[in-house]
Amino acid sequence: MGKHRLAFVAFDSAKDKHAVAIADDGRGGEVRYLARLQDLPLSVRAIAWKAQVRLCARYRRLIARGKKTPVVTTAIARELAAFLWAIGQQVAPQTGVRN
Repeated sequence: MGKHRLAFVAFDSAKDKHAVAIADDGRGGEVRYLARLQDLPLSVRAIAWKAQVRLCARYRRLIARGKKTPVVTTAIARELAAFLWAIGQQVAPQTGVRN
């Protein structure tokens, strides 16, 4: 079996640009700039915005019901994974990468 690796995805939402980057685990992990949001296909931006609106509302709703923060964060992360899968399905045909 191969060694498992972690990767961290970051979204920069500064005023002048919205960017996506990925980094390997560990202190010396390589950071790779992926894209600016405005350079991504419209379908990807639509999915990202849908995720933003839905997940923020869901977070607020669950916290207001008195759920513990770790439980809420886990629930949001699981749903975020589904949105990332949907984005991957949009991007994969363009890059030719398929499983």
